[in-house]
Amino acid sequence: MMTVATARGVLLASLATIAIGGRAMAQTAEAPAAAPPQEAASDDGGLGEIIVTAQKRSENLQRVPVSVSALSSAQLDQQKIRNVTSIVSQIPSLQVTGPFSDGLPVFSIRGISSLDFGHNQSSPVALYVDEVYKGLPVLSSLQIFDLDRVEVLRGPQGTLFGKNTTGGAVNIFTKQPDLGDGWTGYLSGGIGNLARREVNGGANVPLVEDKLAGRIAFSYTNVDGFVRNRLPGKKDQGSIDDFALRASLLYKPSDGLRFLLRGTRTRSTPDNAYGGLAKDIGVAGPGGVGFGTGYTRAGLGFFENESDRDGVINIHNQGVSLTTNWDLSDSVALTAVSAYDEGRWFSQEDSDATPFRIQEADFYSRAKAYSQDLRLASSSDGPLQWMVGAYYYRDKVDFRTTYKFYYEYAGDADGNGQLDCFDDGLTGCGYDNALRQVRTSLALYTQNSYKLDSGLSFTLGLRYTHDNNRLKSYRSTLRYLDPATGQEVLNAAVIFDRPPVDKLKSENLSWKLGVSQEFAGGALAYANYSRGWRGGAFNGQAFFAAQEVTAVGPERLDSWEVGLKYQTPDRRLRINTAAFYYIYRDQQFIDVTPNFLQLLTSAPRSRLWGVEADVVAQPLDPLTVRFSVAYLNAKFREVTVSGVDLSGKRLILAPEWTLSGGIDWRLAEGDFGGLLLHTDSRFTSRVYYSAFNLPLISQKANSLHDARLTWQLPGKRLSLSAWMKNIFNEKTLNFVADLGAGYNYNFAQRGRPREYGIEARFEF
Repeated sequence: MMTVATARGVLLASLATIAIGGRAMAQTAEAPAAAPPQEAASDDGGLGEIIVTAQKRSENLQRVPVSVSALSSAQLDQQKIRNVTSIVSQIPSLQVTGPFSDGLPVFSIRGISSLDFGHNQSSPVALYVDEVYKGLPVLSSLQIFDLDRVEVLRGPQGTLFGKNTTGGAVNIFTKQPDLGDGWTGYLSGGIGNLARREVNGGANVPLVEDKLAGRIAFSYTNVDGFVRNRLPGKKDQGSIDDFALRASLLYKPSDGLRFLLRGTRTRSTPDNAYGGLAKDIGVAGPGGVGFGTGYTRAGLGFFENESDRDGVINIHNQGVSLTTNWDLSDSVALTAVSAYDEGRWFSQEDSDATPFRIQEADFYSRAKAYSQDLRLASSSDGPLQWMVGAYYYRDKVDFRTTYKFYYEYAGDADGNGQLDCFDDGLTGCGYDNALRQVRTSLALYTQNSYKLDSGLSFTLGLRYTHDNNRLKSYRSTLRYLDPATGQEVLNAAVIFDRPPVDKLKSENLSWKLGVSQEFAGGALAYANYSRGWRGGAFNGQAFFAAQEVTAVGPERLDSWEVGLKYQTPDRRLRINTAAFYYIYRDQQFIDVTPNFLQLLTSAPRSRLWGVEADVVAQPLDPLTVRFSVAYLNAKFREVTVSGVDLSGKRLILAPEWTLSGGIDWRLAEGDFGGLLLHTDSRFTSRVYYSAFNLPLISQKANSLHDARLTWQLPGKRLSLSAWMKNIFNEKTLNFVADLGAGYNYNFAQRGRPREYGIEARFEF
């Protein structure tokens, strides 16, 4: 029988490992609407112009002195992108994983990622949808559909986008109503393996000529589980059941005033989303999973399980936003973005993925968020471009977690008349915590640039932020399984009922200093020094003592970056490169102390540097070739975890090499229509999911390949496509947690297998 201290230490070490290594991991007002980014040929040959809003004004990608990549609506459709975890294939230095199935995206840009995935935390890579910040995990668990484009900004974006953009920002832009487009739209449907059924569509609806138009869009996807559950009566795992709906209304009362109202509702309710894998069984000794079951997954393949608990997940999101663009004069424009979001999440997982009740977990969160961005900006073409703004954000989250341990062995093994749960604090025990957190943030910002006649430009940006974070309540209780009745006894003991610390205030000044030079030959060189900032946080993983309710201050990242962008005069070749050097201070993570308390603390210092190159070429009119490469050196310089000095270890989700490439090739065109081929490939070197850099707690180097063949019928209104993802059925792990010491196995989430299908699309 374990001692209480030993059992608690094993439990805490397991939970901390999960937290450390990955949890059981704009446009200016009245500027012309940004055209979606295109890599295809323009009408007169060559690569088309890419318009982005990385600096909150519409600009040519090749003239923006920052590292940004853009994906057009067509590219997103070709890659079968359903949610934000799927956008990684063409973005240098971007990693996306889904520790809670693919419903909760965890971004890493240039090695900057989150080491604590509690539902009360915010990622250092910010997610925006139509300029609305999604600051909590439950609010970022959404499907993406009917999109205009996706822009990924690499490096800290503290001036224009504010806090929690230490690593960068992912900006998603949906399609808007068009006042001059008439009745237009599309309808697409398809089928595939794993009983895939999907349908999506969008339509522009003119209401009042040149004054009022609407747009309605929807998406539905249903896919059976890809992990076969061999346990009789249990469902296959890894299924998808998603539905999303968006309605937009654009009103233009006058030439200089536009109102855009959007409302979105999404839900994800698969009947068994989790497809966990118990791997490395026996890593800590004999006895199989849990040391005493003898279970070793004998006879099961990689995509098979014998799981006794259906991994239900239930995610609902809805939100509304109003964007106002007002030309105050010929040279000054006002933009206001007002938004409200709410979401709820419930999930239960079988954390051992076996027929035995060794470890189970339940998560529940409910959140609301309000935001208001108000900015004035220059709208003329003069040498001085300026912007000033104010931003307010407030969110509230209720978050509950339940962990259940060794229910399979609940009882009185030593015959002392007392349940083992009260002897060792582990066998047959469960722990519940529940918190309510309220955060408010107020910011003032400005970014200004001045361009000389020689093409030399200077940029200065500043942002002041004041944060207030409060714990309204925090409670932890013990439950246990009564073997005599087979029922759980809830609230058997109160571990703590009031947090010792419940207020956290912080202030920050972020900045950007930049210089760039445009050259007559079509090149742009730039150098930037900027500071990013991630707000302070409370520990959402406190279970065993009030002392675990710790708070940490903000993270800070200082970035030095140089870049070169070049496009040949004939627009047949585009090369964008960047090199960067980061000093990362006070990264937030979970640590386990020598007396077995689980605390939220900070890694004092890390150093990261790397280089990136993104190349697009059009050697022939019908052929476009894409290639990108990124090298990253990302290591802790000063950090201690569980009493172990990990200085010199590699950061999690920070592969040394990533390479990607693909082609778009119009193979043939004639009276029969056109035949188009699209391919994508990506290579990623080893990715660690633990700060200890253990080979077993990683994904080894791998490559993934996708393809799509489309037949456009004459008139180009109807197209038929056949597609395949993960062509070679590569077996990958989206995340791994080190549970060996406590449970004699390591827990992993699988990547999706080979998937394929056909679809038809009609445009009108």
